[in-house]
Formats: sequence, C-alpha cells, structure tokens
Amino acid sequence: MRLLILFLFLSGFIFSQDTIEFYSRIVPIAIYPDTGLIKNHTYQYVEGGISFGAVDAGLTLGKLSNNGFLGIKINMDASQMGNFSNEFGIGCGWVFNGSLSLETQYTIMMRLNHYVNAGLSVNYVDISNKNFRNQYIIYGIFIRLGLSRDENGNIDTSLRTPKKGLR
Repeated sequence: MRLLILFLFLSGFIFSQDTIEFYSRIVPIAIYPDTGLIKNHTYQYVEGGISFGAVDAGLTLGKLSNNGFLGIKINMDASQMGNFSNEFGIGCGWVFNGSLSLETQYTIMMRLNHYVNAGLSVNYVDISNKNFRNQYIIYGIFIRLGLSRDENGNIDTSLRTPKKGLR
C-alpha cells in the first residue's frame, strides 16, 4: 500500500516523457467541520495520472476519517494569472465501507518552480449508500508534482528538461 502511494506521488518526476506528461498530487492534511474530535475529521489522499492540454485525469487513493477510498478524478485549469492558477475538479469513487463517493473540488494553486506547485483546496464530497447519506465540505492544502501550466492553462512543455540523447 505504501509503495503504491509513493509511486503515485512520485510519478510526476519519474515518468514524464516527451509526449506524455504525468502528474501527482498529494493532500497531506484536510479537515471538515463536524462534532467530535478533530482527528476523526481528516481527509488525505494521493492522486496520480496524465496531463494533457488544460486537463489532468487521474486515479486517487486515500482516506476520509477512518474509511479508505479509491476513485477517479478529472481536474481542469479554469484560469491563470501569472504564477497562480484556479482549477476545477470532479470525481467519483468507491469508499471501502461500501459507499459511493461523488466529489467536486475547487483549488487555488501557486507555481513554486517548474515542477512543484502548492495550493489550497475546497472539496464538496457526497457519500451515500442504501442506509445513509453524508455531505462534507473539506478544506485543505495540497502539493502537485509535474510540469506547470503556461498562461493559457496548457502544460508548459518548454520547461521540460531535455533527456540525454533526445532532441
């Protein structure tokens, strides 16, 4: 399990090719307001996938409170202003307690260098099965690894480090 998480997180550095750009995103800590202990209101995940144009499409693996989940997510660049960008994401998945998860995400991201971005996110998560339905508004921070976006929101391939022996 930990190797899979490490693979997804580092895929933005390891597997970037000349025609396909991989990315990874990690949310080390996010919380949602609710009654009870705050340690029971955490949301953490790693995401890894492919970037093309203004879209990131990937697989997510993480936990919400004490339940693990697996899902797919599509993030799209909504606006770009200098080193800052705004993204919108939508996803769905399976919570390991037998529930369906639907998610909408809004992020504000800052480019730290050509491959590392960090930002704030607000996620709206709806989890349901035949017995219950819960809705969460989750606030968190994230780190994205992979090539940054240009002023048009596309992956900036001019930032790619040339590989030895390739032109």
